[in-house]
Amino acid sequence: DPNWCAQEKFDGKRRMLLKEGLRVVATNRKGLVTFPSDKITSAVAKLSSEDITLDGEDMGDYVMVFDILKLGKDLTKEGFKDRDKQLKALIKPGINELKTVYTAYTTGEKRMLFEKLKKHNAEGIVFKHIKSKYTPGRPNTYGYQLKFKFVTTA
Repeated sequence: DPNWCAQEKFDGKRRMLLKEGLRVVATNRKGLVTFPSDKITSAVAKLSSEDITLDGEDMGDYVMVFDILKLGKDLTKEGFKDRDKQLKALIKPGINELKTVYTAYTTGEKRMLFEKLKKHNAEGIVFKHIKSKYTPGRPNTYGYQLKFKFVTTA
């Protein structure tokens, strides 16, 4: 369906990265403040002079960023495809501490991504509606984000 895109599901620790003025912190799924490594903090601080909120998976030495919620202004009411475009413009390749998650939009790209992830024993794939606004928390069943895991977890 052309109204849906796909991204790899990563098995890290869910993190929101918040830059407000010069201060950079991270929060976990429960909203509790955590402190990312100095390298991650520094990378976020250098992205822009504007306030930023990023959503991603902390993989230890780097964060796989899959969404942007703020870039000077609130982006949560914009569709995912528009937010993804802004995210990719903000975080350029080569920033080792912040990596954007590849997003497949065409049918061919989504099929290739699905097969590649399955072949390489990835955790799974997430399908997102391209016009979905950001909603905090876990997505509802049959909502605007559909998670398909390749592995079973306890």
